[in-house]
Amino acid sequence: GDSAPLDLKPSEFFGYCDEGGVTATGSGKVSHVPYKYDQYLCWFVTCDSPTYLELDFNAFLTEYNQDFVHVIEYDGSVHSNTVTYSGNTIPPPSSMNMANNQSGYLIIFQSNGNSNQVGFSLSFQCGDSAPL
Repeated sequence: GDSAPLDLKPSEFFGYCDEGGVTATGSGKVSHVPYKYDQYLCWFVTCDSPTYLELDFNAFLTEYNQDFVHVIEYDGSVHSNTVTYSGNTIPPPSSMNMANNQSGYLIIFQSNGNSNQVGFSLSFQCGDSAPL
């Protein structure tokens, strides 16, 4: 699919995504293994109530500088931070204190038409506060 501008609301963003997009709440996993050519997939991870949200990557292997995972912090109105990962290094954990119950992480997977690698897997969880 076509890349979306990275400043849309998650619901608007999903219109650009293959198969729409997936919203996941509470705790669980986001995984895409194995992946295919020319994919543009989206997940929005959030919590039922404003709280602390953490992402932990368990596995990561994409074609370096060709296939990407974007992790976008969304505070309910704007995207405050976008980090892009590619290659074979497992990304560090991400965490945020949610501003409101529209906040969360938008996770985007983007692959091109060249060789594919394995993909990625991450777990997410909502909590009361940052773990010590």
